[in-house]
Amino acid sequence: MADNRNLKDCLSFITESVQEGLKDVPPTEPSIEPTSTLKLARMVIELYKESLTSVDRVNPDKSLAVLAEIVKAITTAKIMETPLDELYLLKADVELIRNLND
Repeated sequence: MADNRNLKDCLSFITESVQEGLKDVPPTEPSIEPTSTLKLARMVIELYKESLTSVDRVNPDKSLAVLAEIVKAITTAKIMETPLDELYLLKADVELIRNLND
């Protein structure tokens, strides 16, 4: 029991110290402009079009690149505390396309 209490005390101290230290740090603007949801949606639509019109499968490198952009956008949205629903739907769409073409 004493170890758990000591651990909780340590974690509380660390959390308070970090929060106190962050008060002195000026907010920063992201150096890279996050990819807009609309642009990501267009990328997913292009993958769907390629999937429907292609005799072969969708280019796996291209679909992986789109998926990576969406994952970056999700990470950015989490950090900036913005809505994630649309991004998760786009991610699911790309994963579906990738699975259909395996």
